[in-house]
Amino acid sequence: MSRDGAPREAWRALTGLSGMLAARGLIEPVGLMGHLSHSAEPRHPRNATARMLFDNAVRSAARRGFVARVRHVAATAATLHGAGTDLELVRIGAGLYGIDPSHSAATPLRPTMTLRAPVVLTRDVHAGTGVGYGHTWVADRDTRLATVGVGYADGVPRVAAGRAEVLVRGRRAPVVGTVSMDQIVVDVGDAGVAPGETVTLLGGDGPSLREWADWAGSIEHEIITGWGERWTRVHRGGATQ
Repeated sequence: MSRDGAPREAWRALTGLSGMLAARGLIEPVGLMGHLSHSAEPRHPRNATARMLFDNAVRSAARRGFVARVRHVAATAATLHGAGTDLELVRIGAGLYGIDPSHSAATPLRPTMTLRAPVVLTRDVHAGTGVGYGHTWVADRDTRLATVGVGYADGVPRVAAGRAEVLVRGRRAPVVGTVSMDQIVVDVGDAGVAPGETVTLLGGDGPSLREWADWAGSIEHEIITGWGERWTRVHRGGATQ
């Protein structure tokens, strides 16, 4: 993938040196890893090519004295679709949070995170009232606005303004105006929302990570890693059956 790892032209020298050091007891060979650049596309022909190159590299290393006890090439998407699951290890990262990078309905994962935040202020406004910096949203009717105490400093994507929604009293409500550092404004209409109530930004019956990614023009991984340290985290775990 042209990121980390050894280039193909250096492999023979690298594994030869490793094998020599292993023979002298100076290092202990443990494992070899690779990565599938198109793992989110299970049928992409590059996956088969990458696996062939990896297997060749493993055999080449063994001939030079570096015998891997463990091998792994599969991250979440490849694991879900079986590419590389015949090896000793797999690398599940995004999958732990319920993310399937290949978006395959055949391998549904359960989301693991819910985000809720309080309404800190409400105000009733008339048609023609502008909201936020630049008045990027102007009310087209009389309505109630709820200010929620989270913003882009908490990981709410600023570019999602005008598209994002939250769950309020069991129904979706749009985020209106520009996302501020510590605040968003939600058009709650006639829901009668009051300060102190909680809205759901993510999880449950509220928006999904995929929706947030679409609103932000990004991927679920970036969204979930962007929710910052200012959130209070509560883990509700239990025994698995």
